[in-house]
Amino acid sequence: MNSQLPRILLIGDHRHREFAEAVAWLTRHSELTLQERVADGLQSDQHYHGVVLAQTRPGQITQDDVERVGRAWPLARLVALLGSWCEGETRSGDPWPGVTRVYWHQWRARCDRELRFDGPPTAWQLPRTSTEAERATHSLQEPPPKSAAKIAVFTRRALFFHGLADACRVAGYQVTWICRVQDALPARNAVILWDGGVGEDRDFAELQELAAAAKPARIIVLLGFPRFDDLQRARQYGAIDILALPLQLPDLWAVLKRLTASSGLQDATLDASCVGKE
Repeated sequence: MNSQLPRILLIGDHRHREFAEAVAWLTRHSELTLQERVADGLQSDQHYHGVVLAQTRPGQITQDDVERVGRAWPLARLVALLGSWCEGETRSGDPWPGVTRVYWHQWRARCDRELRFDGPPTAWQLPRTSTEAERATHSLQEPPPKSAAKIAVFTRRALFFHGLADACRVAGYQVTWICRVQDALPARNAVILWDGGVGEDRDFAELQELAAAAKPARIIVLLGFPRFDDLQRARQYGAIDILALPLQLPDLWAVLKRLTASSGLQDATLDASCVGKE
């Protein structure tokens, strides 16, 4: 194993389809140990930089389990990798205190910037007593990576466009607004941010038409609280990636940076687990 990589222990249902990309990402970027049960994970005498607790629905891993993991590795970052059924837990459930929450569809964008050990401390390196709001504020203190790439926002909502455009221009992007498929000329933009609406059939049909018209531009789908089937369908119809709404600006900047890499679009860091058919 590469000794320069962080050592990560993932406990939970790592075979669940929503977690496939997170596991693949961790396999490439860490020395990963997988355990389905907390009791089995606690048998290890290895030092870990981080422990990922994966659950598809509330209650699979208890607060007592979390406390035992925290005692076993008091210096490790504790991160919850959560499935769609956990989205309402912060309002109606009992989320684990001191554990950073990351939903399955946020994993790659969030970990690309947070799970690192070089440079200034990341939000995940704050004390476990830090709140989610404090972590979000901390993540905004680091300037976004700069790029002069051309991107477009496909939406029929004026306020949505202006807000998203401002966020992109902070990072240096040249932003245009398109609201008709015929306005998306081939190769005009490196990336298109597509407002997916509520994900109805007509929305995805429009996405398919847009992908054909704008090729080779790469399309990022923006959807509110996406489900796994939404992700699969978006990629089938031409999307390269997906971002959940509401989103954190550093997540947006991280995805844009990856897809508009300075080495050129064809050299952007992508892999088979994270791209659709082009």
